[in-house]
Amino acid sequence: MNSKGFTLVELVVAVGLLALLGTIIASNMVGLQSRQLAANYEAYKEELEHAACFFLDSKYLSYGDAVYKIDDSFVSNKEECMDSECYVKATSLINYGFIDKDLENPATGFSVSGDEIIKIYFAAGVKTCKYSTDV
Repeated sequence: MNSKGFTLVELVVAVGLLALLGTIIASNMVGLQSRQLAANYEAYKEELEHAACFFLDSKYLSYGDAVYKIDDSFVSNKEECMDSECYVKATSLINYGFIDKDLENPATGFSVSGDEIIKIYFAAGVKTCKYSTDV
């Protein structure tokens, strides 16, 4: 540096370093929002799956209007799901207080739809609940 200010070479080097730093930061930010949306959607699905599994073990199952078999017949006890796949609609989980009606689906940006389905099946006696958009 001379006594009057920075030289042209010093300014070019400083601008080059700032550009390099900006490029590194920008490349790390690409895809950050989509990764966060995917993580939020996975958390949303897990919340519905856990609610459905808890619901199957709850006292509300005896009311016989919330858990269905694939043929749309009602299930009145957990054992009926042991030999075939069952499903719960999100509406039932909302009506019985297992999930909040304002729970937002990150993929759509809307509150949980009553048509959303959680499949329940048993494999080797272990209960599994999986979120699905179809039956």
